[in-house]
Amino acid sequence: MRVLARALAPQAFGSLVEGDVSAMPALGVTVEPQGVAPRTAHEPGHPFADAKGFVRYPGVDPANEMVTLMAAMRSYEANLAALGTARTLALRALDIGRGT
Repeated sequence: MRVLARALAPQAFGSLVEGDVSAMPALGVTVEPQGVAPRTAHEPGHPFADAKGFVRYPGVDPANEMVTLMAAMRSYEANLAALGTARTLALRALDIGRGT
């Protein structure tokens, strides 16, 4: 399973701010199955082993998940830096408008 987020339409975001709970399904978060088969390992002494001694582990690739996490983190940091720059530019524009 992979959780995906998408951008909201401005109207949906406005209705969320105003407290409209009927718009909650429009949050833009969906769960998508990946279709990856579980990894099996032969461990007869494991408490979760089946009758043949196999244990099923989730089909998650830790390296792939770490790369995805790092990309999301860098994207968040870039967006935060852009927001800070926009704020600084807006404040400087206000200073210029005041005549200082």
